[in-house]
Amino acid sequence: MSAVVIKQITAWSPKTADTPPLHLKIQFDGHGYWLIAEEANGGYCLACWHPSLAKAEQTAQDQFGATAADWELVAVS
Repeated sequence: MSAVVIKQITAWSPKTADTPPLHLKIQFDGHGYWLIAEEANGGYCLACWHPSLAKAEQTAQDQFGATAADWELVAVS
């Protein structure tokens, strides 16, 4: 099974001034959820696996300041 994008935030601007805008997405891989953060210019930033959607969202909030209201629902897995 290929990963399905569940939620995304395009052009996210983290709260730290030294971090460029990011594209954040959460993908379901059939077993858990990948939080992927990529720099808006195409550079790679972070990919980490979580056992639940809630944990992936919490990591996004802890590391980037993204709240539940910031996410766009793309697909339901």
